[in-house]
Amino acid sequence: GRGFGRQAATPAIGSVVEVGGGVVSAVIDSEAQRSAAVDNLPLGENAAVKHDGPGVLGISGANTFYLTLEAQPSLDGRYTALGKVIAGAHVLGDLAAGDGIQRVRILRSGEAALAFATDDDAFRQLMRRARQR
Repeated sequence: GRGFGRQAATPAIGSVVEVGGGVVSAVIDSEAQRSAAVDNLPLGENAAVKHDGPGVLGISGANTFYLTLEAQPSLDGRYTALGKVIAGAHVLGDLAAGDGIQRVRILRSGEAALAFATDDDAFRQLMRRARQR
């Protein structure tokens, strides 16, 4: 406790799968994720976040995500950019395939993000609307 002595390592919740082409691809593979996984997650453009530089976080599938290492405008409209790295961006270039992921923390910023409902019912409604498109 309190920074003294050796602390137990946090178990990995996922890992980096590939680094290349200016993108880090990763997978989340934890018990909690498996219990909440959605087979066909709808992907779409987020007009508020573009793939305009390093540190863009996005989802590429039900349990996969990516981080850009440089601008990737070809990803706009193909994958959903969620936001940008605000802490730890200095280590992006050091990531390598096989590196463990201890945690991913997404902070809300702005009125729309703060108002976005994240409960189960809101998620089911979002999925229903996406399937109707």
